Amino acid sequence: MDYINLDAKNLGIGGDIGWKATVWIGGMIHELGHGLNASHNRMNKTLAPTLGTALMGSGNSTYGISTTSLTATTAATFNNSQVFSTVTRNDWYGAASAEITSLSSSYSNDKIIISGKFTTTKPVNDIVVWHDREPFGGNNDYDAVQWATKIIGQDSFRFECPLADFYDLNGNYEMRIGFMHVNGSRSTLGYAYNFVNNVPDLSKVVTHKLLPTTGWSILGSDSNESGAPQAMC
Repeated sequence: MDYINLDAKNLGIGGDIGWKATVWIGGMIHELGHGLNASHNRMNKTLAPTLGTALMGSGNSTYGISTTSLTATTAATFNNSQVFSTVTRNDWYGAASAEITSLSSSYSNDKIIISGKFTTTKPVNDIVVWHDREPFGGNNDYDAVQWATKIIGQDSFRFECPLADFYDLNGNYEMRIGFMHVNGSRSTLGYAYNFVNNVPDLSKVVTHKLLPTTGWSILGSDSNESGAPQAMC
């Protein structure tokens, strides 16, 4: 952008020039993160006092003004990025997939505990989890708190997600588990749950991933005498 004041020296100086430096430079770095496959996320609540705002959250409005950091999931993404790799590969960002073969979810000691086993078509270095409050995904996931972990052995993972790191203990959530493949690709599986009286109801977190809810159509139906449909597919 041909803007004479777009200079890092103007970060944090205040006023209109300082604000524009934050928005445009911070915004550029935020979008660069997307270019390296990083997803939106929010700094976990207990970490925010020291690590500030997540760059891939609303960090484009804090960069150069207050502490702005990479979250664990963003770091895990970059850890498997070609840009930062010292390994030569011929399959960067090639097809890869993951399936969870067993999944356990529980709530104990004010923590959501998720563990499971998986299979993949490409090895993974890191596994991440996002807890995204409704509305989900797209440009609605800036508020998704997150955790990252290394695999256990060859095919297992475990997350402990303290409720103290959540900002809102109400409503519907989507928990997305992301497998960071060594070739930079990512496989993501999503699971629905909700909070009841500030306690997570994890009964719907099962092995099978969520079916997409867009693009559905009625192929046939049967109705009773009142005309109300009895079956649809």
